[in-house]
Amino acid sequence: MDCELCDILEKIHTKVYLKHPNTIEPFIILECHTCKVPMVVFLKHEEPSEVGTNIAVKLAMELFPDKKPDFRRRQIPEHPHFHMR
Repeated sequence: MDCELCDILEKIHTKVYLKHPNTIEPFIILECHTCKVPMVVFLKHEEPSEVGTNIAVKLAMELFPDKKPDFRRRQIPEHPHFHMR
């Protein structure tokens, strides 16, 4: 299965704000190449646990206190991620 988000992560060409591999579900926070807002991308294709999601949301909100998580997956619905808008 090809995944556009996985392909992007393999050759990151946008700003990376945080790589956080040591949580229940590892994730990266980077600038979305489409909409240019911060985006949290979980590194596995499985849905993150509530605890893993809460860790990611907390860190993203600390980095971007003026933004809120938007969990709606528009262009890549099959890969767990959310934007900070």
